[in-house]
Amino acid sequence: MGLDLSQWSALAALGIVFGMFGEVVFTALADFISPSFIKSWNAHSKGPISRERPAWRETRDRRLTGYTFLWMIPVYATGTLLYVPIHGSIESWPGVVRVVLTAAYFYALEFGFGLLLRRLLGRCPWDYSYSRWSFHGVIRWDYAPSWLALAFLIDRY
Repeated sequence: MGLDLSQWSALAALGIVFGMFGEVVFTALADFISPSFIKSWNAHSKGPISRERPAWRETRDRRLTGYTFLWMIPVYATGTLLYVPIHGSIESWPGVVRVVLTAAYFYALEFGFGLLLRRLLGRCPWDYSYSRWSFHGVIRWDYAPSWLALAFLIDRY
């Protein structure tokens, strides 16, 4: 792609802002709808990650408190920068295929960074190991509808 450094920097910044904003909104709404839906955010706890629901997850959060991790900054920046050329190469493909491939890309990105952060930090900031839908504790297959919806929005707009 013929982008200069300032354009790539702007894309990375947009990826960070929209990614973190989206995650904060997602976690706030998910906690409001179902407190057990995202019970894996144990980064706030001391010691090893527990497979049990933290006490602060027992009730719906009507305050709509959302959260993310600062470790997500490189994830969103890298994810955006890598996606731009991928999107360019699949632009002419059918929409359904683009959406499914984009969702698969999100999974691959989350998986790769989850394993990398686990190796670097000794644990992944998000831990899905309690869920029967998790894969190696770093991705959840039951999040597919969310990833597909996001992929659709990205593809559409």
